[in-house]
Amino acid sequence: MSAVCYQLRVTGLSDDGGTIRVSQLVGVLDALQQTARRATSLLAMGSGAVKGRGSGWLADATDFKVTGLKAGSTVFEVAALPLATAVPDRFAQRSLWGDSSITDDTALDLVARAIREAQETDPAGDWFDSTVLETILTFPIPKHCPTVSYALSPIGTSNGHGSFVLERQVRHRIRERLQSIPASRAFVVSGTIDEVKYPTKGFRLTLPDESHIRGRLVDGAAVESLRPLWGRPATVEGMVHFKASGRPRLIEARKVMAPVPGDAIFRELPVADAMIVGERDRIRLGPADSINLDRIANKWPGDESIDELMEMID
Repeated sequence: MSAVCYQLRVTGLSDDGGTIRVSQLVGVLDALQQTARRATSLLAMGSGAVKGRGSGWLADATDFKVTGLKAGSTVFEVAALPLATAVPDRFAQRSLWGDSSITDDTALDLVARAIREAQETDPAGDWFDSTVLETILTFPIPKHCPTVSYALSPIGTSNGHGSFVLERQVRHRIRERLQSIPASRAFVVSGTIDEVKYPTKGFRLTLPDESHIRGRLVDGAAVESLRPLWGRPATVEGMVHFKASGRPRLIEARKVMAPVPGDAIFRELPVADAMIVGERDRIRLGPADSINLDRIANKWPGDESIDELMEMID
């Protein structure tokens, strides 16, 4: 599939229409590309954090071309390949982290989805995490141009996915949204591994109530270690990252192992800190069933026996 062309319009600059300072142009393009990298990583890997230099596929996915500047306000055209064309090994088939509807999207479409979703009153947070929002806020505001704004729109297509407007009010809402995303927490979760994604070292853990959480191996763990557990019960220890809605997005797995007796207590979705108080009030646990969450929150399980773990939460 051929590249999709977009117009990026910059308004509010102090220079003559159709011109832009090199420093400002570099800042705009860098912010656009870095936001696209994080939004693409979020979709493919479950996290917008791009670590190390081993992500050559991200460079391919965000290798845009600037095709020209136009007069009026400062307008220039940018061309981007669909993800399924740019990095087919990651996006030609259904993504583990998304659905098949995004295979025709470009990385610029993901930027637009993130900016629009961040402005919603009660967003799920499917298209952004804190790293994506942070890079959106790096779009430059020149010293003497505090009202500068950016608007992206696709050329020659009715696809509205690739459109966004980034102005002062939108920036303010994104800053507020950034502060409201629940903090990551350490958890143990037990379920069945029913899907493995080899290029991303990812997997899906399905719980008895048919809810599920996406996972990804970290700390150099080999994806082959999941082979004996595929289609079978497993217990996962790791750091859980949450969406803006408070629902879990990803568990970065430190350990994945066959369950042991007593792991049934971990067969439920992790809950974000901001939601714990509400859950306590709603359930109103009795004295015999109360759980001292403060004693175990953000603590890694080590070599404790199940009896020791039970003592910690009594």
